[in-house]
Amino acid sequence: MAKKAAAKQERITGTKRELLQVVRELGQSRQTWQVWADLMDAIACALSNTADPDRERVAEREKEYAECIKRLGGDVSIVARAYATIVVALEENPDQDLLGQLYMELELGSHWHGQFFTPYSICQMMTQTTMDEELVKAQVSDRGYITVNDPACGAGATLVAAINRLNRLGIGQGRYLVTGNDIDRVAAQMCYIQLSTLGAAGWVAITNTLSDPVTGDPIMPAEKPGQEFWYTPMYYLNPIWVGRRACRVMDRVMNRTKSGHDGKIYFDFGAVEMETDMADEKKYETAREKLEAEKKTHSDDNAKVIIDYLIKRAEEDPGMGEDILQPHKTYRNCWSYIMDQARKKLSNRSGAVRSDVVFEWAEDYYRLDDKAIAEKEKKAADKVKKGVEKQRVAAKQAEKKAEIPKAETKKEKAPKKTEKAAVRNADSKPKKKEKNDELDGQMDIFAFLGGA
Repeated sequence: MAKKAAAKQERITGTKRELLQVVRELGQSRQTWQVWADLMDAIACALSNTADPDRERVAEREKEYAECIKRLGGDVSIVARAYATIVVALEENPDQDLLGQLYMELELGSHWHGQFFTPYSICQMMTQTTMDEELVKAQVSDRGYITVNDPACGAGATLVAAINRLNRLGIGQGRYLVTGNDIDRVAAQMCYIQLSTLGAAGWVAITNTLSDPVTGDPIMPAEKPGQEFWYTPMYYLNPIWVGRRACRVMDRVMNRTKSGHDGKIYFDFGAVEMETDMADEKKYETAREKLEAEKKTHSDDNAKVIIDYLIKRAEEDPGMGEDILQPHKTYRNCWSYIMDQARKKLSNRSGAVRSDVVFEWAEDYYRLDDKAIAEKEKKAADKVKKGVEKQRVAAKQAEKKAEIPKAETKKEKAPKKTEKAAVRNADSKPKKKEKNDELDGQMDIFAFLGGA
């Protein structure tokens, strides 16, 4: 009987009362707003790390998750029960702003900036009046998808209403992208949790929409310093949106001069490597002179952006200029170093990295003490070069040797006197060289490889 009672007690029905009960259990020794913030943070981190390919961001959020669990008492099962309640509630009734309503019932809005979330019924009315069926379907037919943004999303009531409106119009998840911005981190995480649970592809950015708005393509927004992005699992896992991002990357790679620099550097790991640098042996007076010379040999748009940044840094920091002037340091090798770092960050998938991160990698390369490695590589290259030159000389010698007629050997019998006379009386013109089965000048390459 006790087991049955425990099982019945653990059964989750997805009611607001169950989630409120979790918050009250955790809030016995802490203020409610602190518990709520840690609970939302822990759930958001767990959701984000299920699919995010950014290793640095995953590591940061894994650490953040552990700290939240510690503050919540160290019991992971309570957080799991809270999210299970959210999942069941939105499965039973996706047409609601569950977290926003709980937030207001717990009277948490007064703590953070005096927030008052728009009632969900009002959001429903707004989406029905602004998202006209014919206009929505026309845009989807023309572009293949539609994007919906809320610049002050709060807990996401308007975006949730938009998702339900699109679902009722027969627009599938692969044909809409939902995005939101909010200055408050807790509210933005609430929005992110609800969008993720509803299976929508999109993102939520924590930023001030008025003073620091998100820019760039909604499918691949430009992440600027100071902005914090939370991408839903379906943004990474839905193959349709994965394909659209891949197309965006290729468009940027193939048309960099048209798209210009938008705060990111785009990497295509299948692209042909850049042209070689000018002769390393040439001496330069200043870092600017060296970099300007190298920029002429690289037509790539990324090279211009990175080299211009390095020139600026060299003029600001004399030490950086000295590092750039090192004879073994070249921009070609710098780009190879950047590509290696990008492969690690993007998990060997083509994509984009914020420019400031790429600039740091460029500086790291020039400050890296790799002179011994560079000298070793140069010696290996010189050895190969000498080997090729040796083979070339041997080939020429073999060609000359093939042109000299073979002398008669001592083993051959001396001709008789009559034969000698016949030879004297014979036509003095030299005999034609017998045709050889081999092509003139052809050599056995294996003889050179074997050292014969």
